[in-house]
Amino acid sequence: MEIDMNHDLVEELQRIGLNEYESKAFAALLNEDPLTAGQISKKADIPRPRAYDILESLEKKGLCSIQPGRPTKYKSKSLKEAINNLKTKKEKQYRKEIKKIEGVKQKLENKIQKKEKTKEKEDPHDFLWYLGDKDKVNSKVKELLKDSEKEVVLVTDSEDALEHLEEYEKELQEAKDRGASIKIITDNANRLERAMEFAEIQEKEHKHRFMAVDDHSILFLTPKEEKDVEVGAWVKSPFFTQGLKHKLDE
Repeated sequence: MEIDMNHDLVEELQRIGLNEYESKAFAALLNEDPLTAGQISKKADIPRPRAYDILESLEKKGLCSIQPGRPTKYKSKSLKEAINNLKTKKEKQYRKEIKKIEGVKQKLENKIQKKEKTKEKEDPHDFLWYLGDKDKVNSKVKELLKDSEKEVVLVTDSEDALEHLEEYEKELQEAKDRGASIKIITDNANRLERAMEFAEIQEKEHKHRFMAVDDHSILFLTPKEEKDVEVGAWVKSPFFTQGLKHKLDE
């Protein structure tokens, strides 16, 4: 049978998404067309009752065309056109699936955020959350800055402060525009001249790295010496936060 001569082609067609019968039918059409459903059934060695469904599937995928008549005949598109049609269809399906996934992701994120905010409002107790890597730390910093209303206090050395300003300047400026005061306590105020446009710079020798937001949250970071590790601890405690800020002012 001619289909045996195209065994490799059938296998390759299966690799790009056609099932076995579709691959055999299309290979048969490439060998000789136009053909009737009965002829294709014999040449491709596929069950006659399945032939029409298989050919209809190939037509929808842009791999063959139908020639009306008695009997109806089927003609393959050129291999190049057929593969391009299949590629285009796959790309459309992929974009549709990605869009669906993004939609589900957004819905889940909204539900989780709503649940977390409700839980925080309902929970009267202080708590501590561990942030296990740099991405989690960065995400929490941005979240705290976006939610800040009254005050942001950043305590770190000037080198680290410059890195923070480069990464979080947008969020800090937006907090300032909302009416929150921004204070940076660092070892070298002269290095942070650009930040003076939106922040109060206080020069003080220390070895701490943390950010205090409003009167309820502190985000502690790993010591600067731990260059290969960046973890954090978010403490939500009005008593602890206000007490630590009071010590800074002494």
